[in-house]
Amino acid sequence: MKNRQKRSTEVAPDLTEEKPKAEHEAASRKDDRLIIVGIGASAGGLEAIEAFFQQMDPQSGMAFVLVQHLDPNHKSILSELVGRFSKMPVQEVTQSLRVEANHVYVIPPNRDLAILNNRLQLLDPSGPRHLRLSIDYFFRSLAQEARDSAVGIVLSGTGTDGTLGVRAIKGEGGLVLVQDPATAAYDGMPRSAIATGLADAVLQPAEMARQLLAYARNATFPYTLPAGGAPESLDERERLFVLLRSQTGHDFSLYKDATITRRIQRRMTINGIDTESDFIRLLQKSPSEVDALWKEFLIRVTQFFRDQEVFDALGTDVIPELLKRKSPDEEIRIWVPACSTGEEVYSIAMLIHEHLEDLGETRDVQIFATDIDQAALEVARAGIYPESIISDVSKERLARFFNKNKSAYIVGKELRRMLVFSSHDVIKDPPFSRMDLVSCRNLLIYMKTELQSRVLGLFHYALNENSYLLLGSSETTSAAQDLFTEFNRKLHLYQRRPRSEARYPRLPYSGFFQSMGLSGVVKGTKIRRNNEPTLREVTEGALLELYAPTCVVVDDAGNMLYVHGQTGRFLEATTGEANLNIARLARKDLSIHLSAAIREASATKKEVCYRSLRLEGNSGVLTIDLRVRPLPGKAPQRSGLLVLFEEVTPRGQPGDAETTQVADTALLERTTMLEQELASTREVLQTANEELQTSNEELSSTVEELQSTNEELLTSQEELRSVNEELLTVNAELEGKLEQLAEANADKENLLTSTEVGTIFLDLEKRIKWFSPIVTKIVYLIEGDIGRPVEHISHRLKDVDLPAVVEQVLDTLAPVDREVCDEDGSWYNLRVTLYRTENHAIGGVVVTLSDISEVRRAKQFALFHKLLESSPDATVIADAGGQIFMINKRAEALFGWSAKELKGRPVEILVPTRFQLQHRQHRERFLEAPRVRTMGLGNTLKCRRKDGSEFFGQISLSPIETEMGMLVYSAVRDVSEQQQAEQVLQRTNRIYQCMEQLDIAACTGPEQNGKLLRRLCREMVKRAGYTQCWISLKNGKGSSALPPAAQAGLPKKSRSSLDPALSALIGSNGVTVVRDIPTRTDHSDLRPLAQSWGFGAVALLPLMKGKLTLGTLGLHAEESWAFGDNELDPLRVLSRRLTDCFNEKKTMKTSEIKLS
Repeated sequence: MKNRQKRSTEVAPDLTEEKPKAEHEAASRKDDRLIIVGIGASAGGLEAIEAFFQQMDPQSGMAFVLVQHLDPNHKSILSELVGRFSKMPVQEVTQSLRVEANHVYVIPPNRDLAILNNRLQLLDPSGPRHLRLSIDYFFRSLAQEARDSAVGIVLSGTGTDGTLGVRAIKGEGGLVLVQDPATAAYDGMPRSAIATGLADAVLQPAEMARQLLAYARNATFPYTLPAGGAPESLDERERLFVLLRSQTGHDFSLYKDATITRRIQRRMTINGIDTESDFIRLLQKSPSEVDALWKEFLIRVTQFFRDQEVFDALGTDVIPELLKRKSPDEEIRIWVPACSTGEEVYSIAMLIHEHLEDLGETRDVQIFATDIDQAALEVARAGIYPESIISDVSKERLARFFNKNKSAYIVGKELRRMLVFSSHDVIKDPPFSRMDLVSCRNLLIYMKTELQSRVLGLFHYALNENSYLLLGSSETTSAAQDLFTEFNRKLHLYQRRPRSEARYPRLPYSGFFQSMGLSGVVKGTKIRRNNEPTLREVTEGALLELYAPTCVVVDDAGNMLYVHGQTGRFLEATTGEANLNIARLARKDLSIHLSAAIREASATKKEVCYRSLRLEGNSGVLTIDLRVRPLPGKAPQRSGLLVLFEEVTPRGQPGDAETTQVADTALLERTTMLEQELASTREVLQTANEELQTSNEELSSTVEELQSTNEELLTSQEELRSVNEELLTVNAELEGKLEQLAEANADKENLLTSTEVGTIFLDLEKRIKWFSPIVTKIVYLIEGDIGRPVEHISHRLKDVDLPAVVEQVLDTLAPVDREVCDEDGSWYNLRVTLYRTENHAIGGVVVTLSDISEVRRAKQFALFHKLLESSPDATVIADAGGQIFMINKRAEALFGWSAKELKGRPVEILVPTRFQLQHRQHRERFLEAPRVRTMGLGNTLKCRRKDGSEFFGQISLSPIETEMGMLVYSAVRDVSEQQQAEQVLQRTNRIYQCMEQLDIAACTGPEQNGKLLRRLCREMVKRAGYTQCWISLKNGKGSSALPPAAQAGLPKKSRSSLDPALSALIGSNGVTVVRDIPTRTDHSDLRPLAQSWGFGAVALLPLMKGKLTLGTLGLHAEESWAFGDNELDPLRVLSRRLTDCFNEKKTMKTSEIKLS
């Protein structure tokens, strides 16, 4: 069993902190955690999914995972269907697929889906088809992975899948949306999810999308507290607690700030509210929002046998020890506070029942399950759970302890008899007593230390000595270390430690004492915010522990409000529904006097005392004085009585006889009243008994009639059984015949289908008897055409009159065999022959169509290949789609690719990347009006070899119409040397033109020099055709000035600082040239730069003044072969002319030149 953290219903789970109050701070701290939306759907869910995604913004920033119940034996097209109405990319999940925002992921058939480290994982199904709970499985995984950024959506479907997953998502602080059952095609899944009480909203699918978008805009993960960990305002927080307490009766003021603020912030996000003061105003106006906030604190998250290791320890260490130390006639008592919907309580009950069965014993076991959530208790009392619990409860336990009813499991009576469910607030209600085990998991973790100490004191009081306390995985008894010892540290299992001095629980915590005027708090006095008791409280507590007798505070009806001292000798819990009435809990020999005293004291407002009452207990006879007096108070809003049990030693004073007489008189009055009630009850029972006898007589008559009818039905059943046996025999024979026919028919169809030959059988009337599926590609046939004349059927064959051909064969009795073509240009061998029966009679005609397109293509391919190899040029043939069909040997040598490597690849692979788009556009224009284009001026383009090197190619184009469609014949000739020579000549002339623009006389100062250099760089790029040109000057210390003094064509990020790869080339007093950069093995640091900037060669020319280097002229060319000797000659002249700008009279400082 996987370990999963459970939350009690007494408080919402959260250990995270809250987001800051200020909007600008919240915006600056937005978490980049991805909101992952799990969508669970089944029958009727497609319509809801469509409505949801039609309203969903494709740029929502969320990811969506769709889990749908699919047929495991068929391929799913769900991703295609969702893709039609979703504007986001939709794909079927593959193994370890990473989840990305604005994507939709669809579960494949016959797989379970989980998520780990933001990757979707596919797993084999965990159970048989009818027991798979794929939605629950993914929702639980999503809750563990995404925590409070998880969203669960339950749409239309039957069953209860998704219910347990909703609990898991809500337990981690996620959002839960459920489709309105009124809009669902099947409402089973939505109603089951709604029944958990955990849905944040019940909406139509389209409204879900809008609600989710608003939630995503306002949500921040994780929620964080303001600086210092305090809420926005303590006064506002107290107002909020007052609103909660006034409407729900429960006080959350001593729960941890992170816990409370987290839930408040979440409701604020859902309502689109930014400040807590605005939220309080909403609470004052909307009682429903107060209820929603309270429910937010009461997350009902639990499951059967949660944390299997803990239950293993209970079964092996704790329960056997409890059974061993208790005698068979002693009751085993267990208390489970914050029981939620009861799964954990029933799990403990199952363990105890199994142990008792193993021992063959029957014992009294009483398990008290309490919670403050009435709705959760109603679920627990009903004991009805969705069928999805099969993932937590073994098949053996389901069969042993549950009854299956449609789509639910109902807890059996043998477990129910052990349990008592009751509404009980562990903070303010008196605790139970004489317990052997208290299991309170993951409740203390949400309380402040002061409250933890109080509650642990209650548990210590409730437990017998050396009995056990089970806490949650993150809880300890550190707040009350002197009360418990560790029994199993790993599993957080503790034992009650005896105390040398009496210590009684301080209850109630809030509400009662203030209303009774006993708290000492005067109106207008500020409440202390620390946990330190005052000197008065310490003194009063010490005096109470030393001198106060055992006492109980009750109301006028006898309901217990407060307990002081060990009451176990006077009060005891009874079997049945939990009741805190003191008369019901009192021992039998004390109950009569106690009831009389309470009635009298309540009526007279005076003290009533019964002396020397004798009680029989395990340790012998006990003599006590019983006193009941009204509580003091000047203006009590609630009346109350103080019941005191004072243990006394039997005395022989004369006054005792009077006291005994008073007690005996009261006992006699009580006895007389009970006798009268008994007489009345007997009369009622006598009347009921007479009516019962009459009913029994009527029932006996009815039973006799039913027995007679049953005998008749048995006779009819025998007759039907006989007829059924005969029918089964006949049916078996028919099935045998059908199997034979089916096998024969399957053999025929498999034979005809496997040959991939289209076949049509016609009778003598030329009506269609049967046809193979493959023939429907050519002849328009459907199953309904069986029996129709062939004249009524159309086909795709050109120049073929099929009915005439069939008629010819029937007339001449000679077969017809010819090659025909269809509308798409595919070729077939049409063969029409006679169909003969077993006795060689003519039964009709067989028409067959065999695809011979590949054979014809092979012949044409051989012809093309022969023509290609005879061509003197490199030849490439491509189809109309631009896919290479074939090349010749000369093309292999020229481009470096083999024919096998290039076949089927786009022709643009033979063109440099930067020209591919342009080439594709030229090719499309050519295909619009194809014509022969011979080699010559204007038909030259850049070509690319396999190794990345480039060359100039002259090309001729010829369109060729074939049976395979139009092909384009391309002849390519390498003219690189000629082209390069022409380009070098053109560039040399343009460099000289740029030098003519260089006005040396204008070099009069730094500003004029800067303008001159910048103009030169622009002209070298624009006129000479270089990709980049820059000039770097030395500073006073001899290093290159950064940034460049002038530039043209450099990216912005390199204008302020020369790239290190270029800086590394500066330093030589000679010309530095690096060619063929994309293919060189050295200068690897230049390759990324060349690819990014678009150059294939670089030249650096020093600016020399004698032996002094003033700077560097840098030029980048697109051509890898650039900067040959013919091109470098004018560049050297240009560098010398630039140097003339820096004579002694016109020296300029590089720091004075403005950046270009």
